[in-house]
Amino acid sequence: MKRFIPPPWTQSIHGYLTAALLFGAGFLVVVTSLLLDSRIRTFLEDRYDEDLMGRAQTLITLTKEFDEGIELDYAGEFMPEFETPEGGEFFEVWLPDDKLLEGSESLVGRKLNLPHDPVPAPRFGDMELDGTGTCRTVIVSFIPQKEDADVEGQLELGDDHSEVVTLLLARKRGDFDRFLLVIRTWIWGSLAFLLGLIILLVRFVLRRGLAPLDDIRRQVMAIDSEDLTCRIDLNRPVMELNPVVTQLNALLERLEEAVIRERRFTSDVAHELRTPLSELRTLSEVGLRDPNDVAMVSSFLGDVHDISLEMQHLVENLLDLTRCDSGSRVTIPEEIDVTEAIRKAWSRAAIAAAPRNIQLSFMVEDPVRIQSDRIMVEQIFQNLLNNAVTHSPPGSTVRVELTAGDSGTEVVVTNPAPQLDSVDLRQMFDRFWQKDSARTGGKNTGLGLAIVSSFTKILEIQVSTRLVNQNFSLSLFFPRP
Repeated sequence: MKRFIPPPWTQSIHGYLTAALLFGAGFLVVVTSLLLDSRIRTFLEDRYDEDLMGRAQTLITLTKEFDEGIELDYAGEFMPEFETPEGGEFFEVWLPDDKLLEGSESLVGRKLNLPHDPVPAPRFGDMELDGTGTCRTVIVSFIPQKEDADVEGQLELGDDHSEVVTLLLARKRGDFDRFLLVIRTWIWGSLAFLLGLIILLVRFVLRRGLAPLDDIRRQVMAIDSEDLTCRIDLNRPVMELNPVVTQLNALLERLEEAVIRERRFTSDVAHELRTPLSELRTLSEVGLRDPNDVAMVSSFLGDVHDISLEMQHLVENLLDLTRCDSGSRVTIPEEIDVTEAIRKAWSRAAIAAAPRNIQLSFMVEDPVRIQSDRIMVEQIFQNLLNNAVTHSPPGSTVRVELTAGDSGTEVVVTNPAPQLDSVDLRQMFDRFWQKDSARTGGKNTGLGLAIVSSFTKILEIQVSTRLVNQNFSLSLFFPRP
């Protein structure tokens, strides 16, 4: 089966609108012109026939019946149009016995090739007359008026046609046809002129009306993947296109931010992996110098194990973020005791807190239950407490407050953070962000809060931060389902 290929003009808004408007306007103009031409032609022909019938009535009035017979009281000096062929009018009057009563001098020996049998009503038509051309004709049958009768005009015919006289009247219609031709020429000439104006108007209006779309198209085509800082800017505001432009600019902004994050992410990953890889290389080079030193090689193996764990931790965090970004992270809702989850996370963070004498203040003993994904919630608490321990001054206290209400459960983690300022609150959830721009490698890769942000979005947990008197607080609100 041959595939249907739509015409090119249907694939363009400008082409489609141009074709549709021109076809619609042209159709309306042509139909209107045809109707106007028909109405004007009919009107003029009716007036022409009325005038011809009026002339026939004059001849009927002049036809009378006397005792001696039927006569036509016709005087050529009063009707000069019947005297010569140039007058353009001709008539014949036929008697019931198929005899010609009288014919106009303008016939000059010719005859009107028309039937002269009686007709019940006036009959109009056209005929060709030798030497004259097309003529408009009317055939009228009537009973002549008697000399002493008071009745005037045409009488109704009866079944007896013995007294019926038939009038054949013809008028040259050359002038009338030329007049009709002038009228029709004006009508169709005006149509052509109007169509030309419509074409120009449609092209102008569409070009001006679709100019903002062309402007958007040119600006979009000029966007380079290497430079996403440009934005769509219309020369004049268009109400219908403003939402489109706004969404396009928002999309470009998000795309630019995504590209920047991707480039920064690639750079940060390379930076974070460079330190442990350099350490592994150094350890291997030193070990190769004296492979027989068992004690030294054994200590190196311990260092290699620690570095491998750090790299594994980094890769696992990156995989978690990747799954969140792609939407492939599956959640398994279940009932969770928040109190138990917080204490479990602290028991792990306490290993790093003990050498720095950092304490936990968490006075809640009763279980508080929520419905959520256990693994992700425990990872959120673990990252928050690890982050609090890492960035709190030695000898400080990390406070955790737990409040359960009718609308949901709120957990607030607070720790001293003298190094933070309000600007940092907008950046701390970025991947690999650290207050100190100098990277140190190790376990603090700057992915903890980024994972918290991704997990809370998936679990629909509300997150808020604040910095008051150099104390940083992060609030998690678990809405009640």
